Amino acid sequence: MSVPVYFNLDHSFFKEPLRVSVNWTFPFLPRVGETVSPWIWIEEKEISREKIEKLLSSEGIDSLNAEDFSGENTLNDWLYEVGIQCDTVYSISYFKNDKVDPYEIYIQMYLNDTGTYHR
Repeated sequence: MSVPVYFNLDHSFFKEPLRVSVNWTFPFLPRVGETVSPWIWIEEKEISREKIEKLLSSEGIDSLNAEDFSGENTLNDWLYEVGIQCDTVYSISYFKNDKVDPYEIYIQMYLNDTGTYHR
C-alpha cells in the first residue's frame, strides 16, 4: 500500500517551494525534525528542467548555470545537492481527497535546511 506524499522543498534557490509528488511505500513517515533522503523524491520521477527553471531565484539560476552538465553530471546530481541542503521536515499536513471514491488521504510535507519555518 502506498500513500501520496507531496514534498515541498523550501530552499533559497526557489522563489516558492519545489513540489515533488511520490507514492510513499515505506512503513513509517518521517516526523518534524527528521531528515529525508533526496533520492526518495529524485528517483520517483523525472523532474523537468523547465519546471525547475520557472521556480528559480536569481541565486538558483546562478547555481544551475554554474553546473557543467557535460559528461556524467546530470540535473539529478544538482537536485541531489539541493536536496541534501534541504532535507529536514519542518511541517506535515494531512488532507482528505474527496474527489475519488473511496476517498484517499494525502500528505503535504515541507522540508528545508533547519527543520523550522523561516521564510
